[in-house]
Amino acid sequence: MNCSLKRHLALLIAIVLFAAACKKDKAQPTENRDAENLVKALNGQVAKIDSLSEFAPYLKTLQLSNEDVAQGITVFAPVSSAFKNSGGRKASTENLQLRESLPDSSDLQDYVVKGLISASSLTNNAHFTSMSGKTLTITKTGDDIRVNGVLLTAKDGITGDKTMIYTINGLLNTNPSLVITVWDATNWSATKPRGVVTGGAVVALYSSRGDYATGKPPAYTTETDNNGKAKFNNVAVGTYYVVATKGDMSNIFKEKGFWNPQPVNGVLAGYAFDSLFQTQAEVTSSPQQPNAAPGNFRFLDANGDGRIDNNDFVALPYASVNAQQGLAASASVLIGYSNNNNLKAITSLEAATALLQSCYEVEAQAFLNFTMLDGYLSDNADATSAKWQAIDNFAFTPQEPVFANLWNGAYLQALPQLNRIIRDVPGLPDLTDKATVIAQAKALRAYIYLQLYTYFGNIPVLNGVIIPPDFSNANNRQLVYEQVKKDLEEAAAGLPLQWPQDQTFRLTKGAASALLARNALLQKDYKNATIYAQSVLNSGIYQLLPSYTNIFTTAPNAEVIWDLSGQAQLSEFNPYFIYGGIHGNLPTSRCPTIRLGEMYLIAAEGLLEQSGVTQDVVNYNNRLCNRLPTGLLLSMTNTAAQVRSTLRNNWNEEMLREGNRFVCLQRWGIAQSVLAAKGYTSPKNELLPIPIDFMINYNGMKQNPGY
Repeated sequence: MNCSLKRHLALLIAIVLFAAACKKDKAQPTENRDAENLVKALNGQVAKIDSLSEFAPYLKTLQLSNEDVAQGITVFAPVSSAFKNSGGRKASTENLQLRESLPDSSDLQDYVVKGLISASSLTNNAHFTSMSGKTLTITKTGDDIRVNGVLLTAKDGITGDKTMIYTINGLLNTNPSLVITVWDATNWSATKPRGVVTGGAVVALYSSRGDYATGKPPAYTTETDNNGKAKFNNVAVGTYYVVATKGDMSNIFKEKGFWNPQPVNGVLAGYAFDSLFQTQAEVTSSPQQPNAAPGNFRFLDANGDGRIDNNDFVALPYASVNAQQGLAASASVLIGYSNNNNLKAITSLEAATALLQSCYEVEAQAFLNFTMLDGYLSDNADATSAKWQAIDNFAFTPQEPVFANLWNGAYLQALPQLNRIIRDVPGLPDLTDKATVIAQAKALRAYIYLQLYTYFGNIPVLNGVIIPPDFSNANNRQLVYEQVKKDLEEAAAGLPLQWPQDQTFRLTKGAASALLARNALLQKDYKNATIYAQSVLNSGIYQLLPSYTNIFTTAPNAEVIWDLSGQAQLSEFNPYFIYGGIHGNLPTSRCPTIRLGEMYLIAAEGLLEQSGVTQDVVNYNNRLCNRLPTGLLLSMTNTAAQVRSTLRNNWNEEMLREGNRFVCLQRWGIAQSVLAAKGYTSPKNELLPIPIDFMINYNGMKQNPGY
């Protein structure tokens, strides 16, 4: 073959090979051609829908296979407002994901499902799996249809060639949102079976019951709005345990005693509830429980034995809510008290006045017991009954029932109700007597604290209507003194000068000043003790009676400043105070809570300790002794030591068995010498022991030394 032929043959082969190559290029695989065409058609369809302009750039990046589109595809397309609401920037066509719109976003294929989903298939609780593997759950409420909690803006989809588009008003990859509605159960009525929704309640979501039990901070916290709703957005998926509080109200009771939750296996176990008793018939037919009454909480009979006791404890918090990806969840909780009827808001002045009367009666009983307690602790009296024997010989312990009764009457009965009056009455309509009711409540509260800290030293101050778990007497006596002083000074501004003769059990300006004098004297604040006592002496309202005996047999009378004794009955008090000829020997005799004679003694002692022997000191003493056969008179020739000794004698003669003697011996520093024969030991017996139940129930309580 010549060279020319060879060249032509080589050229022909090259042309054939080139042609073959070109043919090969034109014959590219067609395996994804259907998918590409479908995506292209889908994008064209979406581009014509103005409300999907933000989603359209993302959709252009969608990559599918022929297998993916064999049965068609369904797209749940977020409208443009969903992107704006998420705080995202304008989408980039180069992004395959929605992370710019929402940090927690997943793949674009979250929004795409294989197959054509008809509108009739969108039934409640239907489930579909997106091409990314996400489960899409349908919920249907009335006419609303939601996909993972996101609302469809049109119930009928937009159909195309092997495509179905549903528009939705949010992003599917948004974290869950929760709404907790809080109901104030104390506002229950027959027409308000759950009470009323309440704003300003703090709602805490705990990741576990163990976190709550160990005091770990909640995962999320917010307050309810005026519609009673606490809204949590973008919470992490999971189950949360709900605690709601507002002031003293809560959905978990931590009051000690019957309601006290107990630690069990790393959680707190206690009583659970989610409803209220509505009728007395319901109470009667329900498991037996304390405080069962219409409007009070109905506790869960967990073991089904027909009664509520600690065998019905369940893990707390009982209320929970489940946050699922993309879903909005809600729950309701009731808050209130272990006894709503006793602690709910007071709605009328009549109710407040009746409640105040009951507090006077509780404290009248306490006054009689404190009066006898002081006498048996001192040299004024010797016990004649087993009840007082251990007190009389200083053999008492923190288990002493008398001490427990005094504390229970104060902290479990009177103080919560007085605090309730002080809390609620200011919000009642502007009535003439409102200020007087509040003032009485503050003064009576101060009296309770004064009595308790006189004998027990450091005592806890209760500011609310229930005793909190962290109840403590860590505050020193000075702080309690200041609380008493503050209450009495505020009360004095609203108290009347006098009440009618049949209401001398009510507090007055004079009584408030007299209690201020006692409070100051207890602190050995002689200056202020004198000032307060003299304000009573100089008020012109009270007068000494010519006959000492008539103070007790003709009550009420001009010498009585305040008298609780007529509001209570204590069978053992008459033998202690009246019979034997000391105070008139009449069954109608009374023991005034405060009377003018005490103010003369406080003023005299206060002046002596400030200025020595003065004419006022002599005059104050002698005015009392002129009518008291056993009293000792003074003159300006007496030394300060002589006057001091005389005043101490006359304190005992004038105020015999009226509840001052032990306190005076302590103040004068002579209790050890006077009472040693009875078993008194200093410093132990300078204070009485805190009752054992309070020590057991409240970890913040500190026992007095020696007990």
